[in-house]
Amino acid sequence: MSDTEVASTRSDSIWGKAILLIGGITLLCCFGMLSYFGLLFYVVDRDVSLIPSPTLDPNCGENFCLNACLRALPNFARIDLPEHKNELDQKAGGYVLASYWVKQADGSLNKLSKPEVPSYLQPYQDDTELHARIWKYAKQIFDAGDQAHISYITFYADTHVDRYAASVWVTSSGKWTLNVNLAEFGSAWDTSETIIHEHAHILTLDDSQVTGIGPWYDEEIDRKDFDAKSNVCGEQFFTGAECARDTSYINEFGKRFWHGQLYEDWVTVFLQGSETEERSPALDEFYLKYQDQFVTAYAATNPSEDIAESWSEFILFPKPAGDSVAQHKILFFYEYPELVQLRGNILSTICQYAVAQTGTPTPQTPAVQLTPP
Repeated sequence: MSDTEVASTRSDSIWGKAILLIGGITLLCCFGMLSYFGLLFYVVDRDVSLIPSPTLDPNCGENFCLNACLRALPNFARIDLPEHKNELDQKAGGYVLASYWVKQADGSLNKLSKPEVPSYLQPYQDDTELHARIWKYAKQIFDAGDQAHISYITFYADTHVDRYAASVWVTSSGKWTLNVNLAEFGSAWDTSETIIHEHAHILTLDDSQVTGIGPWYDEEIDRKDFDAKSNVCGEQFFTGAECARDTSYINEFGKRFWHGQLYEDWVTVFLQGSETEERSPALDEFYLKYQDQFVTAYAATNPSEDIAESWSEFILFPKPAGDSVAQHKILFFYEYPELVQLRGNILSTICQYAVAQTGTPTPQTPAVQLTPP
């Protein structure tokens, strides 16, 4: 073989290796990009706050711009008192800090009571600025539609195992009370999720949606009484505490997703007693048996919590593909144009509030007028 032929062979070999190297690098890059976007999709599916979004959009009506808005919001102070943790953990129900009634004309808070509390809780009791800030944010979310009218608000501190982050109750006169646990309010994301969850209860359990007949979920009842109350509802869905009205959201939701063996298994759990400590082991077993049908473990507590947890996912996360019953519960809300519009209003309201924190003027989004489904 001549020197020329040897040189040519070496050149071909070098070029071949270079092409293989470039091809390998290209494949690695492609694989890396696919892995990145696949991982991003998975992460975003569970935590929309991680979606990259560098700018604030006051007209945000979809999840892709929600991240920047949430990051612009200041945290809502969480009670963190490690030196008093044992005492607070053992205090069932916690301590009421302050109660207000809401002046409907302008939404301002007017203090009703200021009960005695341990000295270490007094700074949180006296922080009326924090109370007003939480209420202002909650009110703007509630005002995205025309169905949520809070008449009273109570702030309390509770770290007991059975604690709630917040709750809403309706009075006999149809007025709603919002209860806020300052031990659970912290990040803008957690606060938003909690408020939206409570908004769902007002949306789905208002007098226009259900008729309350009891028992409430923490009351004991036997199967005979349960069946008697269920029969009162006739063909409408019985939540365990309310009869759903014919055209209500929870009536359709309950009939579609709470029936057959799942409903029977839940009734068995429900009849065992308190939905908190006494019922926890049975609830855990119930959830594990039907895990793919609930968006969270808490959603398996009862139909009312299920629709509220599904609503929170509907508002805060991208539209799912519908690969499970749990995802179909989220897709349920997309069937109602007025709820899709309300979703956009809530997202834009969050972003308008966030932009306002930066001092930038924001346009106002009109409240959606809800009509029965």
